[in-house]
Amino acid sequence: MKYGILLSFALSFALTSFSQTYSYSFEATFDTEDLQLLEQTCRSIEYVSACKVKYKIESGKGEIIVRAMSQKEKKEATESFSPIDLKRLLIDSGATPLEFIKLND
Repeated sequence: MKYGILLSFALSFALTSFSQTYSYSFEATFDTEDLQLLEQTCRSIEYVSACKVKYKIESGKGEIIVRAMSQKEKKEATESFSPIDLKRLLIDSGATPLEFIKLND
């Protein structure tokens, strides 16, 4: 029983330690439909495994939280996630990109 709990803890730690999470802040005037389309389009970017958009209507500012696929998930691919794709998405959506941050290693 102890070993099962220890093994599951170690496995969950190992799986999360390989993920890469990024944040890109932006300014825009969006409605709910625009935000849904932005999130959906973000998920279609190559090497993005998850995407969440946070937005405050009052300030017109928001951020996109992106989880990029790890090397194991990419099956040893030589290419990887590029923030340029995310910046292009924001500009094409009518937003002004602000700051790109890597949240974890």
